[in-house]
Amino acid sequence: EGRAEGRAEGRAEGILSTARNLKAMGLSMEDISRATGLSKEDILKL
Repeated sequence: EGRAEGRAEGRAEGILSTARNLKAMGLSMEDISRATGLSKEDILKL
């Protein structure tokens, strides 16, 4: 159970990191949302 939680947290952090990079590259929120599965609200918080 602990390992599964750790993997889920790592995966979530990886998605956020990818979204930050895509945002820095100038991609639109819509494209970032499609690529990562994050909501536009989550992307705005980055």
